Amino acid sequence: MKAGCLPDWKVGELPEAPPRGLKSLMATIGPGAIMLSLSIGSGEWLMGPAAAVQYGPMLMWITTIAVITQTFFNLECIRYAVFSGEPMMIGYNRLKPGRWLWGPFWIITCVVCIGPGWAITSATAWTAILINKMPDAANKTSVMVWGIVLTAIVLFMLLWEKRLKIPWRRSPGRS
Repeated sequence: MKAGCLPDWKVGELPEAPPRGLKSLMATIGPGAIMLSLSIGSGEWLMGPAAAVQYGPMLMWITTIAVITQTFFNLECIRYAVFSGEPMMIGYNRLKPGRWLWGPFWIITCVVCIGPGWAITSATAWTAILINKMPDAANKTSVMVWGIVLTAIVLFMLLWEKRLKIPWRRSPGRS
């Protein structure tokens, strides 16, 4: 038996690239683009300067390394999705010991760690834009409310996209 529990990949042709233009670009932007924009260094570039002010600028090298490694990780996830037609998390299920370990691992990681982090990071940035300064303890309620609102918007788009006929979801073109 091969690694993991899922069947081997099938070889096929890549789908035709979408035509260039503003209309095509708008059709491809969706929750994935929102999450990608939030995942590449957003927390590091907000919290990095705050940590530098509090603890000194010697910690800024951590921010730079985190942004660079996240960028390469995200690029590899994108390449995997383009070439295989499936998300990276499904690809992890092909590794030993299989989906009985990796499935719950990614669900717990996303629901418990990544999702709330993205929500609070984007809410912190949005609150900073609205109040024109870095939020502090006095703005904690505003940050939490915006985190819940932004999470609800993304979940709404993900859960009801077919009913709303939102155009960003396309067939991956697998054979």
